[in-house]
Amino acid sequence: MRSHATDQQEAQRLRAFWNSRYKEFSLRESGIKTLTPKYSELLYRCKRKAYCRALDCAGIDPARQVRILDGGCGQGFFASVAHQVFQSPIYTGVDISERAIAFLIPLFPEFNWICADLCDRRSFLDDKFDIVQSIEVLHLILDDQNHSQAISNMASATAPNGILIITDTLPQSNEHVNEYIVFRPAEYYERLFNQLGLSLLEVFPMYYWLPDMGLTAVRLRQWFRTLPPYLVYCLDRLFLRLKIPQVRQSHDSKMKMIVCQKIS
Repeated sequence: MRSHATDQQEAQRLRAFWNSRYKEFSLRESGIKTLTPKYSELLYRCKRKAYCRALDCAGIDPARQVRILDGGCGQGFFASVAHQVFQSPIYTGVDISERAIAFLIPLFPEFNWICADLCDRRSFLDDKFDIVQSIEVLHLILDDQNHSQAISNMASATAPNGILIITDTLPQSNEHVNEYIVFRPAEYYERLFNQLGLSLLEVFPMYYWLPDMGLTAVRLRQWFRTLPPYLVYCLDRLFLRLKIPQVRQSHDSKMKMIVCQKIS
């Protein structure tokens, strides 16, 4: 059985990671730091498109008032998207970084902000939300028990017939990319969703190669760096639409969006 001290240590690790990462609260800091500013902008354009596709597949009507819980809200990108997509969103952002929350409160005073750990059962209020999301965040939780607890917490906050949106690369087995990232397989999520009363609606790739700025093959990498970023983005969108198999892409480019519905 895990000790409270172990969970606290993991929370402190994540809090220190994000507090140290944020300097300017830019897209590069919350996304992939090796990307140029233009590529970072295009990366988040891809995220927005994937998010809107998830809403469409779940049949979410942007004209009606929706309650949104954003787990790991970071520097506020999806708070801005909520304004752009929905007519009258009721948005609550949760982040473990007190620096991020302090930055967001004056930026979006109309929204609700909570500094809390997604893995802590006490982090969530009794409110229920139509949309609960955590986009490119959960793979930073190293421990499987903490990871499943975070998803359980978010499922508990999802209203009946509401949707849960999360992301992962879905490798064949647990993939420890480095000392702060773990990706988990589809079977892990299937078991967890069954336990939590979640029905899987759709899984789809978010990128083709844009996080890598093109192909990663050594002979082609430098050539891709000479192309305009917007051209690489357009090819990314085209190849995704044509369902062309990925070739030697990194884990960043293999990210998938997972859309579930809470069974009423």
